[in-house]
Amino acid sequence: MESQFIEKYKSYSNFELLKITQKPDNYQENAVLAANEILKDRIISEEDLSEVEHYYLDKEINIEHKNEYISNLKENIFDFLQPLISPEESLKPVKWLNILLLIIIVQYLYSIFLTIRYLRHIFFAETLIWDFYLTSSIFNLIFVPFVFYFIYKKTKLGWALLFTQKLFVLILSISLLIKFGILGNFKEIFAHYGILHFTYYIAFVLFLLKSSTCDLFDISPTLKRTIATFTIILTLTYIIILNTLF
Repeated sequence: MESQFIEKYKSYSNFELLKITQKPDNYQENAVLAANEILKDRIISEEDLSEVEHYYLDKEINIEHKNEYISNLKENIFDFLQPLISPEESLKPVKWLNILLLIIIVQYLYSIFLTIRYLRHIFFAETLIWDFYLTSSIFNLIFVPFVFYFIYKKTKLGWALLFTQKLFVLILSISLLIKFGILGNFKEIFAHYGILHFTYYIAFVLFLLKSSTCDLFDISPTLKRTIATFTIILTLTYIIILNTLF
């Protein structure tokens, strides 16, 4: 068996052979014996030994850096997802802000997908129809990046825009739920929106209304009430006009 390794290793350089003999635990016993046997007839310089030493030293440093990178990555991921993994009252709102920004990004990408799919459907249809859904979708694609930017900067405008949009959709969804409920078509509204839709918007609005969240965006209780009142009036007016016209 050793002779097979000797035949294989005889064309190896000193550096390659020394790599084997310097780390015998990484190789088969016969491979190490063969490498040592070949090296007996070679002239080993200090340069050869130094080269192998530096090779393994660099390798160890690279492994350490890799382990450190993985460890830091795990810590950063845990830190980012901590509000979801282990939610606590003591968690700073800024940690929830990371999740909030991630949700906005995911929603935006999904909106792009839906809009492209709808546009494709329109373009392949016999008649080109520019309807309310398409208008709202295009508006949303323009609106969301502004919200993301202002939320990222932790500005009052960012909070106001996001809160107004979420509360508007929530009230509108509830009004449709009531409307379809009166008509006895609860299944239709839930088939269109689903329980998760209502849960998501309720949770989002409640999160934005939390004192700790408002403090993060420097929203005073008075300003919070003003924006909430304005949004409710605006939404109810929109609903009345919508029901009157249609």
